[in-house]
Amino acid sequence: MPLNVAGKQLSNGAIVVAGGLIVGLVDTFLPWHTTTFPTVLGGASGGHDALGYWSGGLFFLAVMVGIALFAVRTFVPQGSMPALSSGSSPLPLWRSAGI
Repeated sequence: MPLNVAGKQLSNGAIVVAGGLIVGLVDTFLPWHTTTFPTVLGGASGGHDALGYWSGGLFFLAVMVGIALFAVRTFVPQGSMPALSSGSSPLPLWRSAGI
């Protein structure tokens, strides 16, 4: 059953992707791993979340890019880009940039 958001029909797949991105964003700030071990004074515990390692930062960045792309796809009105003329080519720009 499609959902109407901002005047646009979202398919079931788009709703699942949006839900997964929200779960991923929340999961970034929850503890990913905790450890408790006994000591002489009672016990000690430690843990880390997603932002404790580089892979968690990469995961957070991927989730944020996904949310941004979903928001642009859903909420930005579709416009048309002007067609490039047949004489324009980005190649001369690449050569002037030294690429």
